[in-house]
Amino acid sequence: MREVSAFIHICQTRAVNSHPMQKTITYEVEEIIHSTIEAAFKMPILGDATKILTYFGIPFVKGFIHDETWAQVNGTRIPLVPLFGRMGTDTVFVRDENHYWKWQVIGFGFSLLFFTYATGEWWCTDNNNGSVSVKWKYSFDYKNKYLRVFTMLYVIFFWKNVMDNGVKKIKEMAESGAEYLYK
Repeated sequence: MREVSAFIHICQTRAVNSHPMQKTITYEVEEIIHSTIEAAFKMPILGDATKILTYFGIPFVKGFIHDETWAQVNGTRIPLVPLFGRMGTDTVFVRDENHYWKWQVIGFGFSLLFFTYATGEWWCTDNNNGSVSVKWKYSFDYKNKYLRVFTMLYVIFFWKNVMDNGVKKIKEMAESGAEYLYK
C-alpha cells in the first residue's frame, strides 16, 4: 500500500535572495517509488509536467515556452497556465545527479499571488532493494506578514492537492518507464 506523508511547515528562515524579514510556508510529501534511481530522479523535472501538475485532475500547467535550457543548472522555462498565460520563470539552481534538484519559480507577472517566489526541491535515496525514497518540497516566500494567512490557505487548499496528485503521477510515470520530455 502506498504511504504518503505530508505536512505543512511554517518557518521563519531566510530564503534565497530574500529580504531578512520574509518568511516561507512549506509543504512536502514523501513517497516510495519502485523504479531505478535514475527514473525517480529525472521524472519530476524531465517528465511531462502537464500530467504531473494537476488540480483535481485538471492541468495546472498547459505547457512551457523558452525551455531549451531546462533541466541544466541555470536552465529556465516559462510555464503557461490556463486563464493567466505566462506565469513566471522556472530556473534550476542545483542538479546533483540521482540525488537532488533545486529550482525556483519567480516573476509571476501579476500581483494576485500572496508570495514573491516558490522554491521546489526533490531528494532521492536509493533503498538498494529496487525502490527509491523521494521527498518533494515547495516553499512559498510570502510578501509580508499580512499575507501569511493567504499564502497558507493557498498552500493548504490548492498547492497541497497539486503536490499530492503530482507525486502519485511521478510514481506512476517512473514505475512505468514513461518517456522524458527533456534531456
